[in-house]
Amino acid sequence: TEFNNALITYIGAAEAERDYSVASTANRTAFSARLKAAQHATDSAATQVSALAAGITAGGGYQPDAVQAAQDIQVGVETLPLLRDAVTETQFPSSAIMQVYTVNIIQTASAFTSVVGNEVTNTDLQRDVTALSALLQAQDAYSVQRALMLRGVSSQPPSLQPDDYASLQQAQQQQKADLANFKAAASLAQQENYDNTVTGPAVDGAALQESNALALLNSSAQHALTPANARTLAPANVDADMSATLGKVQQVSAELAGNVCALADTSRNNATRSLLITSLVALVLLILALLISTLVARSLTRPLRKLRADALDV
Repeated sequence: TEFNNALITYIGAAEAERDYSVASTANRTAFSARLKAAQHATDSAATQVSALAAGITAGGGYQPDAVQAAQDIQVGVETLPLLRDAVTETQFPSSAIMQVYTVNIIQTASAFTSVVGNEVTNTDLQRDVTALSALLQAQDAYSVQRALMLRGVSSQPPSLQPDDYASLQQAQQQQKADLANFKAAASLAQQENYDNTVTGPAVDGAALQESNALALLNSSAQHALTPANARTLAPANVDADMSATLGKVQQVSAELAGNVCALADTSRNNATRSLLITSLVALVLLILALLISTLVARSLTRPLRKLRADALDV
């Protein structure tokens, strides 16, 4: 669970790096600073992830699926520099950037959540792990929408290519399905926390921007952007509102991951307490067995000594 907490930060940073890499294919200069900042954040998170992953080994008592998942994540971390070089030097198409970052980095890290608590009977922990896994999927689906939106509004002229248009709609549907899975697994308090956190002007603005983009930026639309729509779909506004919304989702993910960690601590403490009690009971029983054995031995040896003494007297 401590490793999982570090992965939450790593996933968020990797999503930002992927999104700005995709957006850069439309306007490299506009997103250069944001991309560098995202890469720096990813490197910082990856350092902690690598340090924790090194301790997840079969010799440390971890299950094989957890060990394999940690190794896969480590491989993803090690390939980051190669991926960045490929993106910048070979001019990867946006679809390839999206695919490689999503499959090799983000989904690999998100998959680790599912193995947390596999060997634990704590139902609350298992419920929260399931909810967190679904929420991370929803978070990534929204992040994909940010990437596609930024690419679309940054193009000259602003437009959504047919593939990006279809991918944006697919990401929206995927997010709805993942959020439904999250709410099906989460407690009522966790559902309310999500609804109360992921709300506000930025969330509403991001929803309006996506709606306008799908209506006005598709290849078959003949509508010219009005000044108001142009301001709404300005790259800076889209980036600000969608990033703020994604930040709220990431906040809920981090809180849920913290709750998973707290429940794991509770399970560990309960297991330690149970082991201590069992050990003490076993020690007491052993002492009692020794005392009883001593008493029985004495009850046998005293008559024998008396019998021997009497026999010698005779």
